[in-house]
Order: sequence, then structure tokens, then C-alpha cells
Amino acid sequence: MLFFVLSFLHNGIAQEQNIQFSHESGIYDNFLALKLKSLNGHEIRFTLDGSDPTANDELFKDSLSVNSRYHHPDVLSTIKTGPRTPQRNKHSFKGWHIRAATFNNGERTSDIYTKIYFTAPDFEKKYGGFDVISIITDSLNLFDQDSGIYVQGKFPNDLSKANFNQRGRKWERPAHITLIKGHQSILIDQDIGIRIHGSTSRKNGQKSLRLYARSEYGKPVFEGSFLTDSISSYKKLVLRNSNSGWHKTIFKDELTTSLCSHLDIEVPTFLPVIVFINGEYWGIHSLRDYYCQENIALKFGVSKDSVNIVEHGTGHPRRILNGVIDGSATSHQKLYTILGESDLSKEQDYLQVSQIIDISSIIDFYCAELFFGNTDYIANNNRLWSIGKNGKWRQIFYDLDGGWSDPYKDPIQPLLNGHSSARYPNWGTFLFRTLWQSTIFRSAFLERLYCLASNDFNDKKLTQTFEQFVEDYLPAVKEHTGRWSVPGTVSRWKEKLKVLSVFAQHRSKAINDIIRKWDTGGLLPEKLNCY
Repeated sequence: MLFFVLSFLHNGIAQEQNIQFSHESGIYDNFLALKLKSLNGHEIRFTLDGSDPTANDELFKDSLSVNSRYHHPDVLSTIKTGPRTPQRNKHSFKGWHIRAATFNNGERTSDIYTKIYFTAPDFEKKYGGFDVISIITDSLNLFDQDSGIYVQGKFPNDLSKANFNQRGRKWERPAHITLIKGHQSILIDQDIGIRIHGSTSRKNGQKSLRLYARSEYGKPVFEGSFLTDSISSYKKLVLRNSNSGWHKTIFKDELTTSLCSHLDIEVPTFLPVIVFINGEYWGIHSLRDYYCQENIALKFGVSKDSVNIVEHGTGHPRRILNGVIDGSATSHQKLYTILGESDLSKEQDYLQVSQIIDISSIIDFYCAELFFGNTDYIANNNRLWSIGKNGKWRQIFYDLDGGWSDPYKDPIQPLLNGHSSARYPNWGTFLFRTLWQSTIFRSAFLERLYCLASNDFNDKKLTQTFEQFVEDYLPAVKEHTGRWSVPGTVSRWKEKLKVLSVFAQHRSKAINDIIRKWDTGGLLPEKLNCY
């Protein structure tokens, strides 16, 4: 049998497997005697702090004892990462991370190899069925006052200048990610770029990270069906904190997207994970796909340049280039011109509009947002996408942290009352108010909402799904609240969950009563045969 060693150029260095590790990254019950062997005959230098090894770093000799680091002093976990950083109340759990490379006459002669090791016999008991993500990077990339993306920086009195509020490629930092499923099944293991992700959640002590696969880091995509069997590669991913739910229920957005995953909208898939940064415990996150040009193109097998993504509505005060995020918004602008000039009570005008937007997707989007009572989607967290110049616009569904509050609240009223407000500006409600003029749309929308509320979102389904999430997350919450002091304790977390439980028990009947109130034209029969 012939064995071939593949070589390639990365950062100007001819690459092959130049260091052999006695153990792969993973979770081990007992301590390890880690051994490294140079395959090119050169010396091995290594670091244990996340920084890139240099010729001046420690020489690897015989072996490294990898055992429990639980009682080692916290380093990164003591750093204040924003105005919402709470006081910590315990030491963090830690793993061993090593970065190693070969050197000859002071010059690096191999790639930098990165491994993460956890030694804990009770790991599964501590975190239940959660998978693990390790992020390893030079700590200055995250926590340096001048250039660290995870801290406020040199402007304590001006959040607009805070490091964690900066965006763009200039504020992307190199890192290594490892996704460990079970104890030793490695699903992702590659160098990447990281940025801070999100809006208001950037002020939280625990932040969301956007992850970039690039050829310059070694791999152009994240490969593998680790989120869903139907998609095998991604260009960008998000490690999401729970945003406004960070100090409350933790999983509200994930709960909602799991219930809506089958709807005719683009719903991000997710994987609950425990994150470690440079070996230190960083708490519960959710690994998510990110609806950008590249990921949509990979999902649907089209060219990136054919994908268009826009912000919802027209007249957005922060709008740049008419809301274009990626691609072109020509047909989106045409849509609002037609809406403004047409009378959708006339069937031909409604049919003209339905050639530009995917009515089924629009209806499912509003049904989900309204049923779950989200208050942060009209003027925010609302995007549409299409393919090509004439592709119909479809909805992207994300960030449901503003829902699940009052089960009896009428969600349709603020869309139709015509009173502009911060959360319901007229430019944002214009599409729904105009479509409502059509009895075709109104009938289809009310029927779909009724059927979803009676079946997919009925009280039994909501309660069962909610209770399953509680069961799944419970083992990991104690450590998370110990790290971040929010929601405080497991008992306080359970108190926060009561609002979700009450919503689940009462929303279905309440929404169907609201539907009947808005069916002023008697479009719906007394009994609907939904399925």
C-alpha cells in the first residue's frame, strides 16, 4: 500500500504533517502524558497561552502532563468585558490548550498546530448533552485595550468608540476553532477569523462571535453537516449568546426557531454548545448558520453574486443604498413603487405584487412573528432575500428574543392602526397594511395563522417543546450562572422560565380569539379543515 504526504503552501511555508501528537483534541476521563514527535527532524517550540509559538518559546522535550486545571487561577475570566459584565462568583473550569510548531535555526518550518484537552470524569454530568467549542487565540486579540475586540478599550465613557462596537475586516482577529461532539469526535478543527457579532448584545459580558472561514486561514469553508444534514458547508457561522435573554431564559430564540423550522421561511439552524476561550469556561452559546450571500449560495447551489439581501421596508432612517445588504435591491424598490400606486383590493393589482414577493413566505413570517408576540422585528431584525433580478423576495427569520411575553396581547393591532412608533414605524408596517387591503391575502393569512395556532403551535406542542428545552439545558445552567452570575442561580433561571410556560399554555386559544375578531368580513368558516 502506498501512502502519500500532501504538501501545500500556507503563510509562505511548505506544509505537511510535521508534528505527531500522541493524543487528539478531546475530552478525557483521566490525565494524559502528552507526547509530541517532530517528523521533519526540527525542534518543537510550544505555548500554553494561546499565542503563536516563536523560536524564543519553550522547547518541547519529553512529555507534557495534562491534568485538571480547575484550581489554576483564572486569567481571562477576570477581565471586565463591558458595562454589563457582572461580578463572577466562582473559578471557571479549564482545559489545556497547546500551540506548537517546528523551528530550525530560529525560523519556523511548519504550520502552527493547535490542540485542546479536557480532563474530567464528570464532564457529561456537568454539561449534559452539550457539544463543546474551543476558541484559541492570542489573548491580545480579544482583551488588549487598544486592539482587543472583546473589551471596551480606552474610551470608558463613550460606548460608540468601544472596541466591541467596532465592525469590519479591520476588527477581525485570527483564531482556531475546535468543535468536539461527544468526547472525541472532532467536527470542526481549523484556523478562522472572528469578529464581535450583534447589536445591543455587544455590551453584555458574554458576547456573540461571528466566525469566518477563509482560504488565507487554511480552509475556505466550514465543512460538515454539524447543524443539519441538508447543508454540508458554510462560509460564516455565529456563536450566539442569548442576546436580551442572556440574563433571563437563555434559550428563548432557540426554542422559537425549533418550533418554526418547518415553515416557508429561512430559519437558522442551531447547535447548543459550551464554549471555552483559551481553555477557560465561557458558558452556553448557540452555534448558528448565518444568512449571508455566501451561505445562501452554498445552500441553494447558485453563484454568490446572484443572491440579494435587503432590509425590510422603505424609508429606514439608518438605510444605506436603499437597504441593500448584499447584491441588488432593484426589484425591492419596484415592489414599494407598485404598493404605493396600486389598489390591492383589486385582484389584478394583488397578483402583480405576488409576482415580486413570495406570498407564502411573507405569510409564514408574519404568522410566526405575530403568534410569538415578537416586538422587535418591524423596525429591526427583518430581512428579505432573493436570487437574480427577477427572483421573488422571501423572508429570513431570526432573533426572537422579544417574544413570549403577554399571551393575550393582540399582535395585529399595532400593524394596522397607522400610528407610527419606534417599534412600529409607518415605513415598517406599510407592506402588511397594504397587503391587508386584499381579501385574498387576508383570508390566506388568517387561515394560515389559525391552522398554525391550532396544530403546529397548539398549547400541547408548545408546552412539550418548552419542557424538553428545560430538560436539555438544565445540566449546563449551573456552571453558566456560576461563570456569569446571570440569571443568578438555577432557581432564578427557573423563575424566569415561568413566563414561557404561561405563554405556552394560553397563546393558542388567545390568538384564535384574536383571529375571529379581525375576520370582520367573515372570510373564515366556523370550522377550518387545516390538514
